[in-house]
Amino acid sequence: MVLPLLDGFSRLDEFCAGTAQKILIRFSAPVEMTQQFYSQELLQYSHLNPRIQFSMLPEMTVRELLAGDSDVAVVNQSPADQSEIVARHVVSNSTPVFASPQYLEAHGVPRTPEDLSRHVGLPTMRRQ
Repeated sequence: MVLPLLDGFSRLDEFCAGTAQKILIRFSAPVEMTQQFYSQELLQYSHLNPRIQFSMLPEMTVRELLAGDSDVAVVNQSPADQSEIVARHVVSNSTPVFASPQYLEAHGVPRTPEDLSRHVGLPTMRRQ
């Protein structure tokens, strides 16, 4: 009857001494988001929960997540098939498109969404 108690005290002693087995979570996100938002929060979480450690990885795709290259991935696109993952919406944002003065000089400045359809590398814009 005493052995489980001794084992529990031994694990508690290891935990308090910092020698308990750590849990490593491989976290992937776009570099800018990691620098601005996640690194400080995950570091603080690790301080509050010493058994949890994070390995910060560069942005991965859902395919790489499913291949086991990461445990958690923040991605820029929601996959059509979410049957093999747990997906949570984190944030909505829009990414502005910029053009260099040289590009605008060569291709013209678009004035309407329809003008964008004639520009190189941009998908056809549709009004909603």
